[in-house]
Amino acid sequence: MTTVLAPTLGTGFRRHAADAPDRPALVVGGRILSYGECDDIARRWATRLVDAVGGRAARVGVFGYRSETSYLGVLAALRAGAGFVPMNPRFPVERTRAMMRQAQLDAVIADDTAVEQLPELLAGLARPPAVLVPGSSRPELPAGVRIMTGPDLASAVPLAVPMTARPDDLAYLLFTSGSAGTPKGVPITHRNVGAFLSHNQQRYRIEPADRFSQTFDQTFDLSVFDLFMAWEHGAAVCAMDPIELISPSRYLERNQVTVWFSVPSVAAVLRKRDALRPGAMPTLRWSLFCGEPLPRATAEEWQAAAPNSVVENLYGPTELTIACAVHRWDPAASPGLCVHDNVPIGQLYPGLHPLVVDEALQPVGDGAAGELCVAGPQVTPGYWRAPELTAERFFDRDGQRYYRTGDLVRRDGAEYICLGRNDQQVKVGGHRIELGEIEAVLRQSGTVEAVCLVGPDENTFTAVVSGATRTPAQLIEAAGAQLPAYMVPRSVYPIVQMPLNSNGKVDRHALRDWLRQQETHQVYESTAREESMISVEELVATSLDIPLAQVTDTLEYQSIRQWDSLGHIALMVALENAYGWQTDDGLTLNLRSVAAIKEFAGHKPRRAAVAASPEMTVRRGLEGVAFDRTEITHINGGAGVLEYRGYSINDLAEQASYEDVAHLLVYGELPDTAARDAFGKELASGRAVPQPVLDVLRSLRHAHPMDALLAAVPTLQAYGPARIGGEDESYEHARSVGIGLIAAVPMLVAAHHAYRSGREFVAPPENLSHAEAFLTVLLGTEPTPTAVRFINKGFVVHADHSSNASAFVARVVTGCRASMNASLTAAIAAFAGSVHGGAAERAVSLVDQVGVPENAERYVAETRRRNEPVMGFGHRVYRTEDPRVRHLRATVLELSRERGDDLGLRILDAVAAAMAPYRRHGLAPNVDLYSGLAYRLLDLPDDVAVPMFVIGRTAGWVAQALEQHANNVLIRPLLEYVGPHGRTYPGAQRSNE
Repeated sequence: MTTVLAPTLGTGFRRHAADAPDRPALVVGGRILSYGECDDIARRWATRLVDAVGGRAARVGVFGYRSETSYLGVLAALRAGAGFVPMNPRFPVERTRAMMRQAQLDAVIADDTAVEQLPELLAGLARPPAVLVPGSSRPELPAGVRIMTGPDLASAVPLAVPMTARPDDLAYLLFTSGSAGTPKGVPITHRNVGAFLSHNQQRYRIEPADRFSQTFDQTFDLSVFDLFMAWEHGAAVCAMDPIELISPSRYLERNQVTVWFSVPSVAAVLRKRDALRPGAMPTLRWSLFCGEPLPRATAEEWQAAAPNSVVENLYGPTELTIACAVHRWDPAASPGLCVHDNVPIGQLYPGLHPLVVDEALQPVGDGAAGELCVAGPQVTPGYWRAPELTAERFFDRDGQRYYRTGDLVRRDGAEYICLGRNDQQVKVGGHRIELGEIEAVLRQSGTVEAVCLVGPDENTFTAVVSGATRTPAQLIEAAGAQLPAYMVPRSVYPIVQMPLNSNGKVDRHALRDWLRQQETHQVYESTAREESMISVEELVATSLDIPLAQVTDTLEYQSIRQWDSLGHIALMVALENAYGWQTDDGLTLNLRSVAAIKEFAGHKPRRAAVAASPEMTVRRGLEGVAFDRTEITHINGGAGVLEYRGYSINDLAEQASYEDVAHLLVYGELPDTAARDAFGKELASGRAVPQPVLDVLRSLRHAHPMDALLAAVPTLQAYGPARIGGEDESYEHARSVGIGLIAAVPMLVAAHHAYRSGREFVAPPENLSHAEAFLTVLLGTEPTPTAVRFINKGFVVHADHSSNASAFVARVVTGCRASMNASLTAAIAAFAGSVHGGAAERAVSLVDQVGVPENAERYVAETRRRNEPVMGFGHRVYRTEDPRVRHLRATVLELSRERGDDLGLRILDAVAAAMAPYRRHGLAPNVDLYSGLAYRLLDLPDDVAVPMFVIGRTAGWVAQALEQHANNVLIRPLLEYVGPHGRTYPGAQRSNE
């Protein structure tokens, strides 16, 4: 499907918001925002932008870091007819202030990570912009600055008609490194980006079903590709947290990402961590890289890890709008085209005009090396308000305006090979950097001369200075206050006199030779130490590119602005190399301070990796250990809060059907009418129980219902689509089987009860609700409306309870890639235990043991005196009353009145009153207290209490198993061995004698 490109950026997004408002547009911070939601928010903010400016805005700063605000701020700016100017709160304040001064912003939209910098940034500006703060913060700004906060924005009337922008108007303004010590602006027009998007849509054929990774900071122009290749064509953007780049395969599978785009450095680090395993990323159909050279080995390993995708290497400076050339990786042909082991930059886009020139700007012969210059519709109009700089980098020829890329290339057939830079511009981690900017900052910080060189590796800088009035450590610290972390030199070396060449210029080759000699014996940014030792402080400083002096035991390094995904991965690799231990993202995410790293490392860092067995911290029962993250159920035990995917159990219990709750748990959202009908049909078809399974239940009619259920569920697997040996391990198949089990388990329980009651199993009519169908088979007659309401409510409140023992077991079994039937069988087995779901059956006997309400106080006193539990009270999670209790009691009250028998209810209420003094110790009523009595009021035996619980919980187990499936990892905790060692086998002893 090819979408006709809109004339200005954002028009395609608006069209899809109108045509398909419920379609997902943005996944960020664990939330999924639809096109309609994003458009509504953007229009409200646009209204305030127009109000603040008094008409169409010219330029709006978007000040944030990978947040809803930073992404929606882009849409709001475009709605208001403005160009957007991304700004990063992790950059030094001075750099951001320089960008704001140059851009002359009309307004700034800031997220909560950026607001604390606003007072300092705005102070002293001759024309401060209006400020929109959608989050919870309200900064104290200088007098005269207009500020609009969350309530102001939410109350705005959505802008009905977007402010008109013309094709040659500014779409966005990005700032890149400048040789004068200040960033330079690159304006990109709607016509520029329109030409880029049009070509790439013809190439990639993006469809609404596609999902894009979003790995770039928004100050990096490659982020525009993700946002608008997706949004202009109805697809979704999945904004990855930095931590998720450490192991992206899980994220990609969970979010079904189809288009990957990153700098090659990300893939290179994953190679070092052995994370690019064959077939690890099957959902991808496009794998795109840009921003720096793509090594051949990285392309090869990525292709193997994403076998269903096409791998491409894109090339292009910001001045040519994101990318202007592309090479499609061919495993057979491409390796032979690589130069310096890097993939070619490929062919220029149609409509662009290449010209390869020598130093005099004269064309070179075909196949000769020269500087690549490009003309065409993607070329920026020139640098922002910098005519002299524009004149240096642009020239006119034959009616075309060419941009000088500064890259040395040669043509090889139809493709171009990049040979490197011809000036002082370099690329590190995808960021294009003018070495002259770093040198200028060092000179301003207290030295006469400064020369910056790439090294000791391709991702770091070393500076050589002469005439310095400050120490190397002070110069590094001063540079860190003015430059992004990726531009700060790792080391600074003083020299008496710079070596000069015959032209009187600094001889960089001679300087490199001198530098190699210095590096063998002297490092100035840290104190001398044994060659065999490396400190934790140095690991953190070098991995995150921060001054060593900044690294103290109390440093919460994950909260500093220099921390990002690549630095985090670098730190992990450094830890592994230094200590010989295999770390993972969960471990290092929890190592938040330098002190925590030291504790982990055991204070004994070494250069060489060694086998190590760190001392274990044993937490029996995994008490307090979070083994994973979930989006299913939230519990606040202290406040008595229970939510399914954000919905309160109080609302769901009183208003929702179990079918809707099951849909919510399994699919993540409550169903609309069409989804409800489709889900109901799936459940109805799943109630057909195979005859061999019914035969098993009949043969076990004298067994306990839980024993019969434990036999029937795995038997069901043998006669269904989930049989062992089946090859389909897809998420969709697992979900289909899970929905079938949600439907089948009630029928298994009801069929067993029918057989032991002397009745045959009769399948229920297809038009019945879940609760009605179950009760009809269970009772052999039409149930009363009150009974149906109770069963529905019981199923809803029992549907899930986060990581209890049975849900954990279901996840462990799923983690082994076992079937859904196997996972549920294991969960049911765990639930049957007397300290888990089995406690419900014992709670039923409380009515018999007490006898009459007047005995309640004596019963409680005697039971507590024997230090025995009063069943139906206390919960491991809740420190107050279980929020499910009141809903069950209300229905038991209704059943009691309908039967004309409230004795049982009065007994339980009396016991609850007698237990009131123990509430402050956490012994409040739990979900079991009133459940069993309801079953008696329905003339059911006590032993159905646990199976009834199982029926409701099945949807939760299925959801838990599916969540594990989507982000699978083998769950394998450790056991600390405390037994004897070195014992001699008796036979071996005799043979030695």
